[in-house]
Formats: sequence, C-alpha cells, structure tokens
Amino acid sequence: MDHRAHEEADFINSIGHDVLQYVGGKVSLEMQTPKMLWLKKNLPVAWNSAALLFDLPDFLTWKATESESRYESSMLKFFLLFLVCEKAELNPSFLFQIIVFVSV
Repeated sequence: MDHRAHEEADFINSIGHDVLQYVGGKVSLEMQTPKMLWLKKNLPVAWNSAALLFDLPDFLTWKATESESRYESSMLKFFLLFLVCEKAELNPSFLFQIIVFVSV
C-alpha cells in the first residue's frame, strides 16, 4: 500500500471544505486526490508531463492492452469527489483549492 500521501490527505482534510461531509468527513490517504497532490508537490516534472494517471490495476490493463478503460473501484475513488460535488450542487472549488492552486 502506498501511504506517501499522508501529509497531503491531512492538508486536504484541514481545508474543511463542505464536500468532505459526503465522504465521511475526511479523505483517506489512499484516495486519488491526496496521491495526485503528492505527485504534484514531489515530482512536478512528472505531474506537468502526465497525460494519464492510473491506479495499479488500471495501469496493468493499459500496459497489456493499451486500453484506457478503468476498473470500477478506481473510477469510484477518483470521481467520488466530482460526483458528490455535482449531486450536492456544490461549487467545484474543492478540487481547485487542492490541485490547481496549491503551489509546489
């Protein structure tokens, strides 16, 4: 298990954005948003050049088949925050706060 994103998960949780109430009050360090933030902060060249981001099962599928299809669990973890924003009619400012506006 990859637990490098613990500081990023703590940071995201410290924002206290309304969207967190829809995911149990906090994000897990195993969710995609902390992992993406870790990548942006620690490997900015990789972040800036990435065209695709995968969980391991999705990467292995892509490597073997060149298909960009996603495993349902991976998609759910990644898009959960997008979905709850839309369902709750929340402004997508949450993702902008953590991914777009966090400087490295």
